[in-house]
Amino acid sequence: MLRPRRAELAASDADRLTRVEARLHTIGSEGLVSTDDVVLTRVPAVRVAELTGVAAGFEWT
Repeated sequence: MLRPRRAELAASDADRLTRVEARLHTIGSEGLVSTDDVVLTRVPAVRVAELTGVAAGFEWT
């Protein structure tokens, strides 16, 4: 039962790897990334906050 599923996943991973390699080859030969692969979507507004600073130190307790 596990072997057929494992074989299916391995084939799926191999197909995916082949597509990624083909895309990387295309990008390398073009010298740039095509904007055809960029997808813009609207998302609901969210509140975002950021706080930055430098810690005086770190002690593992």
